[in-house]
Amino acid sequence: MLRDLLMENHHYGTMLLLRAISSSAMHSSMQTCVAVEDENGDHELLTIHDFAVTSHSSQMIQQGSFFAIKEPFFRTVLDEACVLSVDHPSAILFLDADDPILPRAWRTSGIERSAVQWKHAGNLALRSQDPIEAERWFVPPSPAD
Repeated sequence: MLRDLLMENHHYGTMLLLRAISSSAMHSSMQTCVAVEDENGDHELLTIHDFAVTSHSSQMIQQGSFFAIKEPFFRTVLDEACVLSVDHPSAILFLDADDPILPRAWRTSGIERSAVQWKHAGNLALRSQDPIEAERWFVPPSPAD
């Protein structure tokens, strides 16, 4: 949880589940910022370095997106403010809204789809030039997940 993080400390071996409560904005050419909350409803500003140069399809985080941060780092900036910081985008794992790792209150139930519906959704994503979203539809999670 956000409230458990220590200042100026990498929390090795831990993972933080977050939900975006705003859309991301470019703070500089190398830094993206987004307001996030944890399952307790605690809010913080998240800064992600080099996010714009990643292969994330939109190069933007949409409000309501779910993700896990590996080994979170809470730092002070300008001698007063605090931010949750990610130094490399590979430390972020984006999650689907029905992912079982999410807190129950955040999850939406999975929608049953036929193979044709999965294929159609994947084709729409490809036409929109969104290969990451297309992969999500063309390679659905196995029933064991």
